[in-house]
Amino acid sequence: MISIPNISTMIRNGRHWLLADQLVVSGGSFITVILAARGLNIGDFGRLSFILLAQLLLLAIQNAFITGPYMVMPLEHRQRKDYLTSVLWLHGLLLLLLLSTGMAFYWVRAPWMGAWGWIMVLMMGYLSQDLLRKIFLTEGRALHAFAIDLLTNGLQ
Repeated sequence: MISIPNISTMIRNGRHWLLADQLVVSGGSFITVILAARGLNIGDFGRLSFILLAQLLLLAIQNAFITGPYMVMPLEHRQRKDYLTSVLWLHGLLLLLLLSTGMAFYWVRAPWMGAWGWIMVLMMGYLSQDLLRKIFLTEGRALHAFAIDLLTNGLQ
């Protein structure tokens, strides 16, 4: 039976927020792709699919080299803080690389590139939001991760 004390315990339990967060992230992506598939012609949907796959490739690279090691390293609090600083520097370098690539696309202005400069900027935001989410999850602050994912997926 669900009662007020049970609900209060569920709210304080990080596992429930973690599950809710994953539901928001996965559900938001699923709904976005379904709506895009219904609203776009096949060519535009193909371009969107390419962008989403490129974004996922960048996320996998970020997870492999930057976020993943941070999430699993058993460090003491002081060491974790220093390591987090290094993670943020690495992330900043990745964003600088993406920004440089986007600026190059913008300056070249080839017709097939279209809005690639802006797409790179949006990918930078996506990667930054995912890094912040994973930092919150690693630190046991699943409610914060849920809040930022609810905000970003709600705006999407």
